[in-house]
Amino acid sequence: MRHFSNVRTLFARVALASLVLVAAALPIDLRAQEALPDEVETKSGYETIPGFGGPSSTPVALKRADRVKDTTVPAKTWADLLNEKWYATKEQLNEEKGLAFGLHYNAVSQWDRGELTSDRGAGGIFEFAGSWTMTGQDTPDSGSLVFLLEHQHRFDAGNPAEDIGVPSGSVLPTAQFGDYGWNLANLYWNEKRRNGKLVFAAGIVNTGDYVDYFALNDPLTAYQNAAFSGSPSIALPDPGLGAMVRVGAEEDLYVSAGIADANAAAGSFDYSGLFDGGEYFTHLEFGWTPAYARRFVDNIHVTAWHVDKRDKAQIPEDWGLAFSLTSQVGESLQP
Repeated sequence: MRHFSNVRTLFARVALASLVLVAAALPIDLRAQEALPDEVETKSGYETIPGFGGPSSTPVALKRADRVKDTTVPAKTWADLLNEKWYATKEQLNEEKGLAFGLHYNAVSQWDRGELTSDRGAGGIFEFAGSWTMTGQDTPDSGSLVFLLEHQHRFDAGNPAEDIGVPSGSVLPTAQFGDYGWNLANLYWNEKRRNGKLVFAAGIVNTGDYVDYFALNDPLTAYQNAAFSGSPSIALPDPGLGAMVRVGAEEDLYVSAGIADANAAAGSFDYSGLFDGGEYFTHLEFGWTPAYARRFVDNIHVTAWHVDKRDKAQIPEDWGLAFSLTSQVGESLQP
């Protein structure tokens, strides 16, 4: 066990040193959050990736990670020169095969020096994300396979970062970085029909990507604290089997609905619960947005949700209503 702990400690130090070196070489991006990912210019031609989820959804994450960034460094760095071939290859693959993908890594470390406890936790999330448009590429009506394989891990023998906040007095985790290893978070078919007025997804989905979302509810780019990165009053399950549908025009009113496995568990590759247990999470949402591209920053909606009684987990049936109003003020203020 000591040898395994030493290996983890060594990995943590190497990863941290690598992040520092890469950060020193990369241009500085002064915009921490891109509010309108559908309108940004990307390096690999990912502007047209189909999808209808929130800011944490895989298609939106691919666009954001690939966007052309403003920089305070006028000259090209060694990282820019190294990456030009990489992005050119990705663009060619997207144009010829309809395959867009990204390799993402995020790390966090938290310390608590309060009166209740004294502890620390550090870990990372590796993601292999992609969207493969198989039908109707660059047309209003398209079909695509969306996937997201992730690995969540801690850096040493300490606690995962997500286990630090609650013992210190927080009601919800202050970081959503676990230690459950490999997890297939997305593997679903995404379909757009009637010029984008009808969109649906079915397969392994993350309900948090589609239910009651807003501009800042991605824990990897905005709030890490679960009290702010989502809706604590909605009993959202972990990623698992489910289906979502959205009906509406590019602007004005829309309605979305979905069903998912209420017992889905991150890190588990057992998806039989949707059929064997018959315990579901369902939602129905009515909303308004002035334009689809502005659905994150200018949106008003009401969400109704229901979750069945979960016998094995001994959790009773529940339901609720959520109301959300989001309106961007000027260029940067997002209330």
